[in-house]
Amino acid sequence: MKLNKNIWIRKSIHLFVAFLPILYYHFLSRYQFFIIILILTLIALLIELLRFKNKNFASLFYKVFGKLLWKQESHTFTGSTTFLIGALISTALFTKPVTVTVLLFLTFGDTIAYFVGKSPHISFMRGRKIKVFGEKTLEGAIACFLMSIIIVLIIPEIKLWHGILGALLASIVELLPWGIDDNFSIPVISGALLQLLAHI
Repeated sequence: MKLNKNIWIRKSIHLFVAFLPILYYHFLSRYQFFIIILILTLIALLIELLRFKNKNFASLFYKVFGKLLWKQESHTFTGSTTFLIGALISTALFTKPVTVTVLLFLTFGDTIAYFVGKSPHISFMRGRKIKVFGEKTLEGAIACFLMSIIIVLIIPEIKLWHGILGALLASIVELLPWGIDDNFSIPVISGALLQLLAHI
């Protein structure tokens, strides 16, 4: 697997933001975490607005961060902004254990899905990936599911069978090519399922 330095940096940042739900789980109330995420989201949205509307700011932004962006992010929100929006909605709608679980599904599950999907050493067909949608692979989806199960096992408030269903849905959402950023869709959709199951 040959990945350039910028992808490694991007994915490292993706993993690093896992400190936010971990911080929430151990030290912050729901209200405190919501306020923190709200402030970060507003800052991110302001940056996005300036990036799209101010040429001087856009020039500086792309000079600093341009190499870390996916191609489609030149005309849409960055993954960081969609992550924060997804985290904000999750915090507002879901309990602390559910929010923490689904944000960790995203940070760890989505990341391992990417690397397994790109690795030539992990495949079910002797070096050939089983591509399901575009570049999305069955191997990557299964890696996402297994990592998400591990996350469920370390969060005792989530019932195992609830977590398995949530992990499965997160993996399916990550796999589907429906044009919605995984950083938003994984926590919101899998979180909605876990929250619903908790009330059944």
